[in-house]
Amino acid sequence: MVDTDPSAGDRLNVHVIMSPVVNDSRVIKEARALLKADLVDRVVFAALGDEPLPQHETLESNIDVVRFRLRTRKLPRRLLPQILKYLEWCARILTSFGSKKITLIVAHDLEALPVAVLLKWLTGAPLHYDAHELEVHRAGMSGVQQRLAWCTERTLCRFADSQTTVSDSIANWYASRYRIPKPAVVRNIPERVDTTVPEAHLREVAGLDAQDIAFLYVGAVSPQRGIQALIDTFEGLPEKHPARLVLLGPRTMQVKETDRIRVLDPVPHDEVPSWIAGADVGFSILDDSCLNHIYALPNKLFQYILAGVPVIASPYPEIQTLLDPYGAGWYVSDPDALRELLLRLDRPSIEQGKAGARQLATRLSWEDEAESFVATISAAPAWQRVG
Repeated sequence: MVDTDPSAGDRLNVHVIMSPVVNDSRVIKEARALLKADLVDRVVFAALGDEPLPQHETLESNIDVVRFRLRTRKLPRRLLPQILKYLEWCARILTSFGSKKITLIVAHDLEALPVAVLLKWLTGAPLHYDAHELEVHRAGMSGVQQRLAWCTERTLCRFADSQTTVSDSIANWYASRYRIPKPAVVRNIPERVDTTVPEAHLREVAGLDAQDIAFLYVGAVSPQRGIQALIDTFEGLPEKHPARLVLLGPRTMQVKETDRIRVLDPVPHDEVPSWIAGADVGFSILDDSCLNHIYALPNKLFQYILAGVPVIASPYPEIQTLLDPYGAGWYVSDPDALRELLLRLDRPSIEQGKAGARQLATRLSWEDEAESFVATISAAPAWQRVG
């Protein structure tokens, strides 16, 4: 069992996050940054329980997670039971950490903000709010739910002593709509990892010939991600066209493999960069159903670029600002535009895109983002009083 009591002199950092903390690379990277900068001595994630994950787990040295497995978790997924589940989660966190000596609280996303504010009031610790998305304009959010989220975030974000988010457009939105100081931007750039998987492995496993051009989609293969439109576009190409679509990730829909479409099972998280490096072009396409998508800088986009792979992406301002100076990608807004692009792309164009991606990759570093994250917290007046 993880001991959440800091020993004498230990500076405890509590991260509140409504997820089980399994593949939450951003929050773990931020925890490491705070430890490396010597702002804190120990990090504990106050997280959401999820069977069969252990309730208490040490992720790495000085980073632990406490997953609160809710007694109400088996209640139906209707409004009132969901509220009861949320209230139980908040109460369990406050009971466990409300009497602790805490040096810093970090709230990840809007769901964590109310309980993090209460924890700040109980402990007197500085509070940092890290908004991973444009919280009140996520896909599917509308009506009463959106208005409630807006009021909650607009009111409670003012109790945060510092704030970060993931793109400049989202930071500007927060500053103008909530009339608060502009949050600092900490882009979700992956850490560079070494792996023994050879770059050619993707082509070998997918059964691609030397003349085939590998277009890679990484992520959940589901109807909600527009996968069927992607498949239909590739299947509609001329028979001798060298483009091949490779889908890499967990599947919630049936996909028939053909000479044009290849389907691969998910791979370990730390091996994904090498699999990506075996592709010629990557996909990072988001629909325009919400402002959060339009203002996004997806983690997947950075994964492709760091692997030296140019990207076919949505024509949104943050993505264009990133890619355009280096010619590291192309933009499509619908299946017809994608078909036209695929017919136009040739090997020289793709090689030029790869050169641009490699050049851009030299200017992307999680270490730079981590410095901004640490500097934002340490510059807050509340931190100056306790740091």
